[in-house]
Amino acid sequence: MAIDSPSPRLPTEIWLHIFEMVSRRPSDSLNTNSAPWTLGHICSTWRHLVLSNTSLWSTLIITTEPHFAGQILIEHLRRSAEHPLRIGIQVPLPVIDPNDSDSDDEVQLVVDQLRFRRLIDLLVHESRRWHTVELEVYSFAVTDLDLAARLRGKLPLLEEFYLKKPPYDPLAPDQNLVRTFLQAPNLHKADFRDNRLFEAPSAAHITHLSTTLNVPSDVQYLSSYAHITELHLRSYHRKPVSTPIILPMIKKFSARLSIILDVLTLPNLETLTVRDCSSKSRESLEKFLERSRCQLKVLSILKGQLLAELDLRGPAFRYVNRLTLPVPQNTLETMAKMSDPAVLPSLEVVTLMIKDAQFSEEVESVEEGARELKMELIAFLGKRRMKLLRLYCGDNDFAALQNAGLRELGEAGLAVELDHFNSNHDEWKWWKGPHWFLASPDLRHIASFLS
Repeated sequence: MAIDSPSPRLPTEIWLHIFEMVSRRPSDSLNTNSAPWTLGHICSTWRHLVLSNTSLWSTLIITTEPHFAGQILIEHLRRSAEHPLRIGIQVPLPVIDPNDSDSDDEVQLVVDQLRFRRLIDLLVHESRRWHTVELEVYSFAVTDLDLAARLRGKLPLLEEFYLKKPPYDPLAPDQNLVRTFLQAPNLHKADFRDNRLFEAPSAAHITHLSTTLNVPSDVQYLSSYAHITELHLRSYHRKPVSTPIILPMIKKFSARLSIILDVLTLPNLETLTVRDCSSKSRESLEKFLERSRCQLKVLSILKGQLLAELDLRGPAFRYVNRLTLPVPQNTLETMAKMSDPAVLPSLEVVTLMIKDAQFSEEVESVEEGARELKMELIAFLGKRRMKLLRLYCGDNDFAALQNAGLRELGEAGLAVELDHFNSNHDEWKWWKGPHWFLASPDLRHIASFLS
């Protein structure tokens, strides 16, 4: 007997919400054995809901090229109707074993590449509907597909793009493709972290930017991104930067190297992350804060030595209510310092960046480190009142830390939570993009191929 509905009493809106939750992040949209494809197999009611809700089909993640993929993608696009699309494309690297001279493998490689190009052609044809795009592509593939020319002027709805370099690719993605995306009239968020920053007069509408300073003088190009409110800068040069720049719109900023702070003034900055610690990091940070006269609310110092050196009683730290620090690098020293009520007087939430490798540098195990940390935190809570401790770690480490005694902190009035990489809680979340492709691809023979 056919099932008409698994639960006729549940409102349609609830079913649709559930469907959207399970369909939101598919690992491969061309896998018809996963949601949303399989949801329509349960009953006639579900099938009607699935086929009539175009948003369920608006996310397209392409990571493989199965047989009949072209027909599957055509049907997926048909079911999305005119709904704006969220697209993730991970172009596969052609892998040939250098020790295998079988010509059949090379023939199959050509066939697979042609099939994948067919999928890209179908998606490019719908570029007018692209809303969010994440590309993890090898540089030669971008050139072969000629995406820059084919997409230019055809991205009217695009609001976000993320362009990332896959592992072992020696070259950054095509700069022309970045320029094409930046010209999209409604673009707000641009993440081309592996490409150098360049002047972009057409990018005045960008509000979120992630990029790299290839040479220190490139910092001058930030003035053409006049409306950015969040900026993430990578840099691999420790040479002094001389061109000063004021960016009054920025509220969130992260820097790989603190030397870049020497030429930035960010008067409205609220969230700051610094990822390095050199002999001049403390001086650079303190002068930057004095010059900017900003009032920080969220502070992340990812090198314990730098955090231990800072005088956290200054006016720039008066309103910091969230602090992120690494464990165990100088953590106990820092926690002891923060027992003084004059240090970070508004502090309510602490996030600890915890990895087993970090613990093993100074203690024998995560458990031993947790026991030491627990005692320091209990002493700290006796003098300061906090609302929440977040542990930025893996599930297994979180369980080990809890078992080692951090669970007891709840008895002292402190909530303890696991903080995932892309977690979404109050205003702590930084813009990081969808991050559909966290897992590394098969890396066999990649180095041989690229060489």
